[in-house]
Amino acid sequence: MGTNYYSDKILCEHCGATEDLHIGKSSGGNPFYLHGTRELNTWVKWKEYLKECNITDEYGKRIAYEDFVNLVEDKSDIDPASLLDEKYFTKDPQGYWFTFGEFC
Repeated sequence: MGTNYYSDKILCEHCGATEDLHIGKSSGGNPFYLHGTRELNTWVKWKEYLKECNITDEYGKRIAYEDFVNLVEDKSDIDPASLLDEKYFTKDPQGYWFTFGEFC
């Protein structure tokens, strides 16, 4: 069983427009799987983006930026390569796991 995490970035203070993105998923015994986009395709880029966001888990619990970064980075040395279909998952240059399709 795992937990999905989401970002909520305020785009406009006046109208309240936000951009909500699925960051990725943490599951026991696995690395954190990041959800890649065209612009957010490395952990370095995600970290920079998340500095301006609210981060929540799928249950609505807010997660502090530092705690979230620690969660992802603490799981970075787990290598499940033998369990993954490499056409769906890939590593960024720093070794963090990404998928660019939908997953739950």
